[in-house]
Amino acid sequence: MKKQKLTLAYPALSGIGLTRENNRVLSFVNSSGEIKLNSSKTKKSLSNLLWIPFLRGIMIFFYGMYEYFYFLSESARFGEIENQKLPAEEKVSKKLGVSSAAIFWFLFTFLVAFAGIFAFNIVPSLIVREIVGVSAVAKNAILGALKVAIFYLFVIMLKIIPSFRAYYRFNGAINACKNLENTDATKNATTKSTATSSQNLSTNFLCFVVFCFAIHFFVVSLIGLEANFFLLILFNIGMFAIATSVCYEFLKLFESRKLLVSRIVAAVLCFPVTNKPTRTELEVCLGAQEELDTMTKDKTRIEIDGKDENIALSSVLCETKNILASHDIDDPSEAEWLIATVLGKNRTEMKLTPTITRFQLQKIRDAVSLRIRHIPLSKIFGWTEFFGMKFYVDKNVLSPRPETELVCEQAINLINSHNFKKVLDLCTGSGAIAITLAKNTKSKVEACDISRSALKVAEKNAKNLGAKVIFFESNMFSGLKKNSKFDIIVSNPPYISTKEIQLLDEEVKNHDPHISLDGGDDGLDFYRIIAENAPTFLKNDGMLVLEIGDGQANAVKKLLSANFKNTKIIKDYNNIQRIVIATAKGATNAGKNQKDKTKI
Repeated sequence: MKKQKLTLAYPALSGIGLTRENNRVLSFVNSSGEIKLNSSKTKKSLSNLLWIPFLRGIMIFFYGMYEYFYFLSESARFGEIENQKLPAEEKVSKKLGVSSAAIFWFLFTFLVAFAGIFAFNIVPSLIVREIVGVSAVAKNAILGALKVAIFYLFVIMLKIIPSFRAYYRFNGAINACKNLENTDATKNATTKSTATSSQNLSTNFLCFVVFCFAIHFFVVSLIGLEANFFLLILFNIGMFAIATSVCYEFLKLFESRKLLVSRIVAAVLCFPVTNKPTRTELEVCLGAQEELDTMTKDKTRIEIDGKDENIALSSVLCETKNILASHDIDDPSEAEWLIATVLGKNRTEMKLTPTITRFQLQKIRDAVSLRIRHIPLSKIFGWTEFFGMKFYVDKNVLSPRPETELVCEQAINLINSHNFKKVLDLCTGSGAIAITLAKNTKSKVEACDISRSALKVAEKNAKNLGAKVIFFESNMFSGLKKNSKFDIIVSNPPYISTKEIQLLDEEVKNHDPHISLDGGDDGLDFYRIIAENAPTFLKNDGMLVLEIGDGQANAVKKLLSANFKNTKIIKDYNNIQRIVIATAKGATNAGKNQKDKTKI
């Protein structure tokens, strides 16, 4: 019989742990809301035993308990690292060999378990004792049913505790990501997935454990053995081993069949220990799966000893390039840029670095695990370079593109050559254009955007870069004073047609705000507003500099023809018509019927 590659899934503190063969992955959310990954190797593997019926259930249970406490301890330890615990707590952790958070969790779990044992052992016995007129067998059956019912109720009531609710949500994420042996099947998982629908119950360790204990309580009560204390202990151990074996085979039987009974079994087992996961928690699960798949499949992956602090950077670069290429990210410069950024060096300095530490390697792998999900590097690191400056970016703004640098170059040349005093940046987003103009000219720069979130990003960038820019909230021209006049208006408005947005690269359509991309049915809605209203806010012979999309030059030029003159089209470095420059014919009364459009 072919050996199985079993993936076991464990909810942990603020995260999820997965094991397959001798590979471990812990994925968790840190205090800043960032998804972090920690991967490692173990000498233990169940691969040789997974084909043996019944024995495999026992082995998986005890192996799973070992791995469960490992992930529990590791997630707590990494949480302490992220939160920078006090030295006193660190001393306690070092002496005991586990994290202080894990110690607290273990003690709490012990107390909960003690309370639970009291509840579903002593209480049912007291109830059954009062029942008369039925046989001993019936009493034992009632006792077993009561124990199971109270046990399930107790597990459900733990949801009252906030930490357990989060814990159960991560278990829900495991259940929502149905096929843990095949990441490709779960890449499109969303919060629409139900927390109680699972096709991998035997690999979901928490559900497996709950089922084992429930069956054990019932069977032991049904048999009703009376003996001395030590014999009872041995009897319970033996029955639990049998219950574990039978439970695993039962779950394996039903998870492989798309029957109504399978769904009922999944719902009964999952409901007590799951909550509906958030999108972030699903991302945590998917990230862990992708990292585990990479560890399993990638033969070039570096294997390191836990104490190794001298890992060859050339090997890390090779590993990173291979992983990125396997996920259709073929630009070799990306691997270099990613590693250099993690190390806090430029690419030249990075190439002169012979070795890195195990901690640095893990940070690189964390970044790679996000990049292979086609998250842009700018969104992974929270910044991007533009015009020689570092700009902070997040989900609320479009990451500045290299072609927009050419827009800034043209605007700077016009401002300095004409000695323009007052500049307006429409649809400022991250503030890249406005800040660049303020840093490279003597003009007074104002910038507006409809999004408050985007303006906060722009203001942060201006403060970080020491630029004097006046930012204000405005839906295009609607927030400007009627008597406002500018020498030049610069803008990179949304210019992608609505239907084309879904055809964009994954990292653009999934990680840039659509409001900063969507230019309407034909991509020209914002240019119509600018063509009609800009002359009202431009001085006589004031100028307009616009970034445009590929193939839009003639259409934009036509829109500007009524109120602008001397229209010029400039190509970018890829020979694409990218910039329109025009001069206002004179102030108009346009703008009274301005359309309500939005832009981040």
